[in-house]
Amino acid sequence: MRERRHMHFEQLPANRQDLTFNVLQMAAVREIGIAEINQDILKTLNLYSNTQGYNHAAELLADVNGFPGIDIARFGESISIILKREIIENRSILTELDETVKIFRDFYRYEAIQGMERKVVERIPEEAFRETIANALIHRILSAMYFIDCILLKFWERACSELKKRIAAVTKSPLLKFSKIRSR
Repeated sequence: MRERRHMHFEQLPANRQDLTFNVLQMAAVREIGIAEINQDILKTLNLYSNTQGYNHAAELLADVNGFPGIDIARFGESISIILKREIIENRSILTELDETVKIFRDFYRYEAIQGMERKVVERIPEEAFRETIANALIHRILSAMYFIDCILLKFWERACSELKKRIAAVTKSPLLKFSKIRSR
């Protein structure tokens, strides 16, 4: 058995090896023009190796995984009153982020009619919310799995450069190699 004492969590073999990456592929096509996520791309992203197969970083990005996700609660007059609760788990972290932002839009955005125009009003700025969720995902991951870098953050709505600086300050992980793939 291979020595694993000095491996980061994200480098350890995934709990499952039958992973699919449809969500990652759609994001890669949309954001960076990669037509297909194949094993060569997964190797380049350090998500797969011939010796151990998929790793935990790959499992977090897979369409289905065994990791906990995001527990969202909208409270009423106090924290004892829960108006809505949604648990998004066992899915790609990209899906978790997208679904969280959709829920946010349902509750914290509305349209106001001003004269002849409709104006979208945000009770909480969506950019601030998105950055907060991206930070929560990153710090959850960075506390044990230092694999996030610019290519994933680009999927998270342009938070890349600022968060990349923060990540670089926190870790020097060997898996921070995603920035070698440039968007078109």
